[in-house]
Amino acid sequence: MIEALARVEACSDGQVTVSWQSQSACGHCHEADTCGSGVVAKAVAAKAQRLTLAYGKPLSVGTQVSLGIPEQQLLTAAALVYLLPLLGLLLGAGLGALWSGPEWLSLLSGVALAIGGFLLARGVSHRYTPTPRILRVLGASTTSD
Repeated sequence: MIEALARVEACSDGQVTVSWQSQSACGHCHEADTCGSGVVAKAVAAKAQRLTLAYGKPLSVGTQVSLGIPEQQLLTAAALVYLLPLLGLLLGAGLGALWSGPEWLSLLSGVALAIGGFLLARGVSHRYTPTPRILRVLGASTTSD
């Protein structure tokens, strides 16, 4: 389970709106000051993310909660979005090369099947979208915004 801490912003009618700061995975090691990725991670401001979830119990504003997404859901969605267009590109280029036509035909068929893979991923992605859920309520927030 991949977890993140969030803060409740609103709660009404079984719906809870939570927000959290997205964090870069880079910039936290001892080389962060000399690494190009670490410098960029420090320069880019953290973005606040907001999400409304169904939750049966009322929560007060400012309460911290732990959100979680199962790894399998996240990996399936990532594979769908990244691998289908890539497989389409490789398959299309390979088929174009097998036809023994001009090189532009291989390029065109590769791009066409990559677009097809993208459209297929886009069409079925709603079934595989990772859905976070509130795992546990941690208590009232101690920070003020």
